[in-house]
Amino acid sequence: MGKIGEIIKKLMYHKTPVIIISAFAVLVIVYFVLSGSGPRDFSEKYREADFSDYTGNASAVSVGRTNTYTRYLERYAHIQPAAADISLDIFSWSSAGGVSPLNNFIGIEKVLRTEEESFLNIRFM
Repeated sequence: MGKIGEIIKKLMYHKTPVIIISAFAVLVIVYFVLSGSGPRDFSEKYREADFSDYTGNASAVSVGRTNTYTRYLERYAHIQPAAADISLDIFSWSSAGGVSPLNNFIGIEKVLRTEEESFLNIRFM
């Protein structure tokens, strides 16, 4: 059997210490993996950061996830609106995924239902 067989026999004879040492080694590994996975609280990471570019005022705590549409409109207020509307037939797509047409949905004749991660390619001229 050789040296490996002798080691296995010795380990089988001393099961309890081997199990305890193995469990301890697993706990140490799990501890170091979890502690190195990153901070749970980002306050230390962003302590010196200035978020005034994101929120409009330096005292705000948010990084910019509130009132985003209003801020979008303010950011692009200087851009002229479109000169004309473009009508698209969204039901005649060239390719799509995660979409399904619905008829008479809540009183609306034609509706296009989209999933969370869907796409729709429409060709128009």
